[in-house]
Amino acid sequence: MAEVRVANVSDVPEGRGIVVELGEKRLALFRHQGAFFAMDETCPHRGGPLHEGFVQDGVVMCPWHLWQFDLRSGVSPLNPLSKVNTYPTRVAGNDVFVELYSIGTCKKRGGGETGEVGEKSSTQDDSQ
Repeated sequence: MAEVRVANVSDVPEGRGIVVELGEKRLALFRHQGAFFAMDETCPHRGGPLHEGFVQDGVVMCPWHLWQFDLRSGVSPLNPLSKVNTYPTRVAGNDVFVELYSIGTCKKRGGGETGEVGEKSSTQDDSQ
């Protein structure tokens, strides 16, 4: 697995999500009750932007048609056959990392490079 720095802690407001681009892959990165969660950014129903969804009780609701996905498992609490991929996250200092398979440089929407595959922080703080 490759670990990639995707954001600063301050980039993700509590109870909200942002989109990060990892080459061709887009992820929604959420902050809920102080913890960070990463999942595929596109809703499987009609392609809605999950990072713009509403977060409540550990579940994100797609803003287009209100499909719901658990932030930890990616499984819909309403239809367990509907799921999005989720990815482990880790915070080190002010940096948020996501573990993925074989990815390249990470770019936040709208610009700036945020990290390379395998980039590590000098401080290790695994608390979430």
